[in-house]
Order: sequence, then structure tokens, then C-alpha cells
Amino acid sequence: MLIRGMIFLLVYFFSQNTYAFDRKIFTGIGLLSKQIGTLSGAPSGEVGLLGSNYFQIVATGYFPVFEKFTFSPSFSGTPFATSSPERGEDYRMYSLASRLCYEIIPSMDAKLGVGLFAFQILAGGGAAIVNNGSTPTSFPLPGSNKYPTYFFLNLGLGYEKKNMRLDTDVMISGLANRRTTNILFSLTYGII
Repeated sequence: MLIRGMIFLLVYFFSQNTYAFDRKIFTGIGLLSKQIGTLSGAPSGEVGLLGSNYFQIVATGYFPVFEKFTFSPSFSGTPFATSSPERGEDYRMYSLASRLCYEIIPSMDAKLGVGLFAFQILAGGGAAIVNNGSTPTSFPLPGSNKYPTYFFLNLGLGYEKKNMRLDTDVMISGLANRRTTNILFSLTYGII
């Protein structure tokens, strides 16, 4: 449903009679810090300040809606599978967001929207031995690929200078119960 809505909005905004320089498409790289303060990527189980970090490819569009408002669909994804610390499984992460941006000052905007986060787990079964406190414990691995997904609230700030953008997006999921927070830092270049 979210993907159909985003496709409809993209078609709608591209069909509008706006000038070409009003529409902008940016692509670049990003760093996703997943589950800040709760997820450990270290074999010791130690939780770092930014959680586990993953390289991302980012594509974002900006389409004018009102005077200081733009509609901004965004996609980010892990181009290469990342192995878990115990090497029992590989995974990729993808996010698709639909945001409304408000121009705070001429070169800076604030973003608010919703999105879908997909976590692709690539595993062939078996078990992984992981340090569970003071003793190693065997944990079963999925016997096939799994694709857990969840919705998130997207809050962000962006700064644009000439044809470059620097963005910080906070993705908050599980607002009612087990809340997790992911942060995506991205540097993108305008291609259109």
C-alpha cells in the first residue's frame, strides 16, 4: 500500500506543470546506524554509542507541493550483504520513506514522514555459537531466507549547498512497545 501510494505521488508530481529546476533528484552514499544503544555487532556483546553501522546507497527526490513544502520520497539500501559477527548469516537492509519537507531557511529543511524498513536475512540453517553472558550458547539459524519488515516514523534535517546535500534521518519504530531508533547520515549529489 505504501509503495503504491509513493508510485502514484511520483507520477502525479512528474506530470505537474512545474519548471524542471523545481524538481530535484539526489543520489549518493550513507551510513546507517541500526538500533542505537541496543544492538551489538561485536562478538563480545558490547553495545556502542551508534549501534551497528552499515554502508548504504541513497536516492532521494524533492518535488514542490506548496510555497515552502516539498514531497520527498527516499530509498536507501545495503549494496552488499553484511555478515553477522559469528558468520552464521548475512543480511541486507532497505528503507523506503515518504516525507514532507519544510524549508526552515533557504538552504536547510526539516523532514517528517513515514516509511517501511526491510531486513533481509540470508541463512542456510544450522546453529551459531554466541557468547551469552559468561558461557557460549548455541542459537538456531533460519533454514531459509527471511524478510522481516516494519514501519517507522521519519524525522530529519537536511542541508543543501549548490548541488550537494547532507542529511540526517532518524527512523523510529515500535512507538507503542519495543521502540528502536536508527539513524541514516547521507551525502548526496543532485543528478537532475
